[in-house]
Amino acid sequence: MSWPSASRLRRFPYTQEIMTPNSIPDNRRRQARVPVLFPATVTGAMGTAAGTVLDLSVDGCRLKSAQALPPGNLLLLRMEVGDPAGMLRIDGAVVRWSRGSEFGVQFLHSRTVERDQLQQVLKKL
Repeated sequence: MSWPSASRLRRFPYTQEIMTPNSIPDNRRRQARVPVLFPATVTGAMGTAAGTVLDLSVDGCRLKSAQALPPGNLLLLRMEVGDPAGMLRIDGAVVRWSRGSEFGVQFLHSRTVERDQLQQVLKKL
């Protein structure tokens, strides 16, 4: 028995391109982000900076700040959600992309409480 050549395999619809870390699309969001304007404070290795959350989901958000934050920075995030609870605290987040004064953050959710609070906030929006 001989194996089909690689050129022959490309014709079959069930073959897929091999995904490498560099070929995975940037937009891997599992949930849509909701537009918001929440005042926020981000704290990381660069210090503490004020900003505004522009959109929000359970898994992350997009922020605008005068402080430039390159991808890979680990952050603590506090945002005023306009809720009676007032302040929402995310103890673990990482900058995934940055363009000018805006950057995207993925929440690491080390605590289930954070995820539950985010879900409650998003239900009210």
